[in-house]
Amino acid sequence: MKFKEAVLLLLGFVLAVLIGTEILIFFNQYFSAWIFGPFISASIMAICLEVLYKKKEKNIKLISRPDVPKKSNKCPQMTEHEMRAYKVPWFDNICELAEFIQSLLELEHTYGTAAYSMSLAATAAFNFIANNEGCTGFQASCADLDFIRRTRRLKGPFKLLDYSKMLYPQYRNEFYFQEINKGTWEFLEKEAKKLLYTTYLRHKKFRLNEKLYRRFDFTARNGGHSHYEGVKHPPHRAVINHWMTIASGRPPFFCKIVD
Repeated sequence: MKFKEAVLLLLGFVLAVLIGTEILIFFNQYFSAWIFGPFISASIMAICLEVLYKKKEKNIKLISRPDVPKKSNKCPQMTEHEMRAYKVPWFDNICELAEFIQSLLELEHTYGTAAYSMSLAATAAFNFIANNEGCTGFQASCADLDFIRRTRRLKGPFKLLDYSKMLYPQYRNEFYFQEINKGTWEFLEKEAKKLLYTTYLRHKKFRLNEKLYRRFDFTARNGGHSHYEGVKHPPHRAVINHWMTIASGRPPFFCKIVD
């Protein structure tokens, strides 16, 4: 409550008490005065509260006035690379979704942007249905795989390979002796160096040696917590060794790099 509102409420209370008291003094010979006095006091308090309420209601109407420009649901004109990085918005109703899809049709497309426009429209519809039906992550994963099956007309079993899992040794069984292209290998090498850097190489006082590993180890005397400050749950030693192997230029899991 603001200062002006508090002062107005206090003055209304004092005024109500004074008028009620005066009524009881001048009309105390009548029995009805004991009812009429409090009634007048309560009426004055109600008027003061009504004034405060109207003032707040007026402020709310000014904030949410209809002339405030509404956020557009249309997709802007973008290049192929911009469309690839574009985050598809979530829509509350079917009209907003239809407006977004219609805007995709109205854009000037190239060979690449036409492909991404299909992806953006499908993603927007996917998110809209998932949000309205309250779908779980498992349902969503089933739906997107089914979408691939239908659009690619796949008849038999299939799976998706996430090559970023090659950065972790626990996924060795999925990638043993596989062939990977140069682009995938460059991605893995770059990500391994990035993970090593973000984990502890940014701290110049630490080096890649056995002493550093011991700093990462969990010890009973430290209550099960890492000695390394700034990392609550450091990577396992096997994971760090795996990153170092990739960063040194050796493909993981005996994979072969092909052009």
